[in-house]
Amino acid sequence: MNSTLRFLLFSLLFLLNGFLLQGQDTSRLRILEWQSLFPLRQGQQVTQSENKIFYIASQSIVSIDKSDFSIEQFDKSSGLSDVKLKFIQFNSFRKELIIAYQDGVFDIMDQKGKVVSLPQIRNFKNFTGDKSINQLYLAAGDLLLIATQYGVSALNLAKREFSFSVFTGLPVKNVILHKGFIYAATEKGLYRIEANHANPENFNNWKWLKMQDGFPSGFCSALGIFKGSLYFNVGNVLFKYDENIKTAKEVFTYSHQHLLFLNGNGAQLLAGYRCSDNSCNQDEIIIVKEDMPPTKIPGNCIGRLQNVIQEENGRIWFGDEYQDFRYMDKITDSQCKRFSLNSPFSASSKWLTISPWIRFIKRWYLAHLQ
Repeated sequence: MNSTLRFLLFSLLFLLNGFLLQGQDTSRLRILEWQSLFPLRQGQQVTQSENKIFYIASQSIVSIDKSDFSIEQFDKSSGLSDVKLKFIQFNSFRKELIIAYQDGVFDIMDQKGKVVSLPQIRNFKNFTGDKSINQLYLAAGDLLLIATQYGVSALNLAKREFSFSVFTGLPVKNVILHKGFIYAATEKGLYRIEANHANPENFNNWKWLKMQDGFPSGFCSALGIFKGSLYFNVGNVLFKYDENIKTAKEVFTYSHQHLLFLNGNGAQLLAGYRCSDNSCNQDEIIIVKEDMPPTKIPGNCIGRLQNVIQEENGRIWFGDEYQDFRYMDKITDSQCKRFSLNSPFSASSKWLTISPWIRFIKRWYLAHLQ
């Protein structure tokens, strides 16, 4: 073979291999060893343990150490059931990460990375409708409530089995446990049932809450608990239920925005809003203060909002569909801090069509070495 042609072919082979492996650390791979290449460019859903932040990053889960920001990745090649991730929730009581997938399958991952898969929702025998999950609520150490398109399910985390599933005939946007009652948020308003009811699987046992019960009715998308009180929305109006007078009181109205979530697990009650019409230009997080005007979290950390968590030291982490992992050191800090991880930008396999050409060039090159 002509030495110049051999050099050109070798250079082309080197460049093509480098192109396909761009964005991943392959330095520890041995010859003929494979590595899974997952995009890690977005922190879409976020939860936390005592010392780690956990993110859904497209088709993987990434953990970030709170002290030194060291990274660990979990994906299908390391034991997860699938790549179509929907929600994550850390169970501090059992020291486990709860992972929900788009098809209704759940994984429970312990601190050693061991995964137990629970496919019961996906495998419902007598129901073929939409089984997608809308929200999770960790009610106690062993109880996970699941709001779905078909209704509500309850998962006993200790026994790894479902306590009940109720088919409501309308999507349940959110679910919560508060002072002995399970509340379900729907397009018609709130439904509730006693948490110890003998037959929660019969939707006729759930009470639709109306004005005579102290609750306005109408489209409800979010539920939250803050300092022992229940908060919820009806349309664009946020309410707080007053236990003393058994009536819901209006907190504030926020127009042109759809309420995504209420988070009362930190020092403030945070309300996450999705821009819903042309009169606004971005999603927002509001610090809810009673008897005071709502205050927006400053800065530019918010793109396409999913959720938010707050560390004990005040640091805020954003679950967002836009690029980069985003956080702020303080809730009043206008400086958004971002970082990205070295990985492909997309899970698309369109570039892998180059691979047959690499194999062809390799075979031709080896055959003409002499």
